[in-house]
Amino acid sequence: MSAVAFARDALARDVASSAFAASSALEGWRSPRMGAALDVADDARRAWEALARRGVMRALLTDAHCAFLADAYPDDALKDYVVERKTIGSQLTLGACGWRLFRCAIVSYQRPVQEWLDAVERSIRAEEEGEEPVELPTFDYVEPTRATVRAFARDSLVAVTRRVVEGAVCSRSTTRLSAKLCKDIKHSARRKAQRVSWERGMGKFAQSANMFRTSALASVVNVSGEFIVDVGLATYFSIQATKVVKKGSVVRAWRRAVLRASCKAAAVLVAGASAVAAFALCRPRGASPRVVIWGTYAALTAGELTGAIFIAPELVRLIDAASGDSAADSAASADSAAAADDSAAA
Repeated sequence: MSAVAFARDALARDVASSAFAASSALEGWRSPRMGAALDVADDARRAWEALARRGVMRALLTDAHCAFLADAYPDDALKDYVVERKTIGSQLTLGACGWRLFRCAIVSYQRPVQEWLDAVERSIRAEEEGEEPVELPTFDYVEPTRATVRAFARDSLVAVTRRVVEGAVCSRSTTRLSAKLCKDIKHSARRKAQRVSWERGMGKFAQSANMFRTSALASVVNVSGEFIVDVGLATYFSIQATKVVKKGSVVRAWRRAVLRASCKAAAVLVAGASAVAAFALCRPRGASPRVVIWGTYAALTAGELTGAIFIAPELVRLIDAASGDSAADSAASADSAAAADDSAAA
């Protein structure tokens, strides 16, 4: 017999005994004999004991019901927050550096390779139309390689800065806040999907809103690290440019760089969280952990790329159009960049 059924039977027996004792007490009060007073007192005592046992059994029944809910919904128990903190050394391993180098090479070589292929195609067409042979253009590896090295150095600096920010958050905040800010989004989505109360007890819109909040909080550290690096690099190159360009132009270029970094951070944060929320809204219930992990990771990556490549420039353009200083700021940015390049080359 289960604990809940046993508690219900015991409660029924105690209720019946308490009713019998109460009725006996009333009959004793109506009896004309003196000896009935003792029976009344004894019956009253037993009635109060039965009522007391009834209260105990009600508490036992509640405990058994809560135990059943705890077994069915494990997340109703007290949650233990675990901080998923990464170390700086984990960002400098051979695998992490190789993956960053591969991504930077793909981005840096994409446009030069496309332009070289277009030039080769034009040369082949010109040779087919004419009878004279046309020399095929050669691919220039210098500029894409330099761009790859610069992008790799920046990404490595961003990765290290994120870990420094993460360490500062863990040392200055509570365990609960640190766990939410340093959370791995894809693994958090898997853990949520494995909870019965989250997967079956919440609506799809509630799940989507929950994933948006979780993703936004977990992306704060990454976005903050990249923002700090962008502002730091802009400040460094602006200081170098003050040796060649006027200070007013350098200040305008620095403000524009900070504006671009701010728009990029906001767009990446909101777009990534929105993409994860949209995936949580559209995915079927009871999906496998692999589908949840890789779907969340793909949605987050696509959302962040969309925010950085498409949304952030549009935000900057709208702000420039509202302020009316886009042309002057663009010229100042070009002068400052040229001066910074000259100073770096020197």
